[in-house]
Amino acid sequence: MNASSHISPAGVQLDETTLHMRQKEILAQPLLGRLCMAAVGIANTENIGMIFRVADAVRCDHLLFVDSAPINVNKIKKVSRHTHVSVPHDFVSSETFLSNLCAYPPLIALEITTTSQNIFAATLPAEVTLVVGGERDGIPEHILAHCQRAVHIPMYGVNSSMNVATALGIAAYEVRRRWNAAPAPSNASTSSP
Repeated sequence: MNASSHISPAGVQLDETTLHMRQKEILAQPLLGRLCMAAVGIANTENIGMIFRVADAVRCDHLLFVDSAPINVNKIKKVSRHTHVSVPHDFVSSETFLSNLCAYPPLIALEITTTSQNIFAATLPAEVTLVVGGERDGIPEHILAHCQRAVHIPMYGVNSSMNVATALGIAAYEVRRRWNAAPAPSNASTSSP
């Protein structure tokens, strides 16, 4: 058997056409739950772009950038790979965000706090607004005060935190994994959020 005819147990990379067809199949599948995200005080343009990509990847229902100014719109477009076009989003002040809380699912802070729970063990509601804070100071107290609770990602290394976009991606995929791994109730209605 020559080396080129050997197929690895990991398979081979999909060509662009096959990958596109697979993505269309995934997009056609309904997702359970309502997932919104609020990124508060994000100052780094690359993080804003990466958060757009995370939001697109998990099919976020609505993305809010709170007190996060789009400093370099062209760089955001480049880093986001134009997902800023497909993800429903708003840039708002914290005052506007807090005055419209009733429009969003319960706020769950992704922050290490005195009462935060490991996200992999915590019970999560069927609708969530994941809240993350700025790169340096985390979620401001006046926003944290409106969160129903806090969850954190366990850190196994020497560092006590990770990049905000990376953390949001881990948390959002955990939320989606839980909601979509559970069997749907037999009497569930199929209403859209």
